Amino acid sequence: MPGMTSYKFTTLKFDVPYAVGVRALAASVPGYSNSRWRTAATRMRVLKATATATATATATSASVARAKLPAPDNFDKTSENAVSWDAVADAVRYQLQVTGEEGTVQISIARSQRAHIVAGLTDGKTYLVRIRALGNRTTHQRNGRWSGYVQLRPGSGVAVPLSAPSGFYCRVGQVCFNDVAHAKGFKLFQPLTSQFYSSAPSASSSTATAMMPACRCQMA
Repeated sequence: MPGMTSYKFTTLKFDVPYAVGVRALAASVPGYSNSRWRTAATRMRVLKATATATATATATSASVARAKLPAPDNFDKTSENAVSWDAVADAVRYQLQVTGEEGTVQISIARSQRAHIVAGLTDGKTYLVRIRALGNRTTHQRNGRWSGYVQLRPGSGVAVPLSAPSGFYCRVGQVCFNDVAHAKGFKLFQPLTSQFYSSAPSASSSTATAMMPACRCQMA
C-alpha cells in the first residue's frame, strides 16, 4: 500500500474482535529492511448497531421520498348501508374496510368513485366501516392513512316519508285524491271548522276517498 496512511477493512464480521498491527516495508534500497510490527492498544470490533443505523437511515430516506396519502375527507354514511367521501389527489384506488360479527372484509373501489353501497349486510347487526386511498408505490406508499370509523346498522335507519297524495281536488262537499303506496290511511283537515277527518284507502280502486259529514265523494 505505497503512499497510504489509512486502510478500510471490508471483509470483517460483526461482533468479532480483531487484533490489528502495522509495519513499514522497505523499498529496494540497500541498507534498509522492514520495520518491526506495531499493534494497536485495543482490538477492533465492528458492531451490528452500525449496520442497523445505516439500514434505518436508508429506510427513513425511502419513506420520506414516498409519503403516505392522507385519509379521504368527509367520509360519512349516506344511509345505513352506503357511504361517501371526498377525492384524494394522486390516489389510484380506494380500499374500504368493513368489520362486523362475521369478520373483516376489504373492498377495492375505483378511483373515480365517491360513494359505495355496501352489499351483504344483515339487518339489525352493527358494522364499522373505514376507508383509505391507495398510492402508486412510486411517489406515494401503497397504503394511505385510514379514515375514522363510520357505524352502519341496516334496518335501523330513519323511516322514509310517504309521498304526498296526488290528484287532490275539491268540489262542493267532496274531496278526492289518489292512493299512496304503503299508506294504511289518510287524514284530512278542514280549516273552517278546524276539524280532522280520517279515511282508509279504497280497497277496489287506486283512488282513495275521504268522507266528511254530509258529503259524498266521487271517484276520481
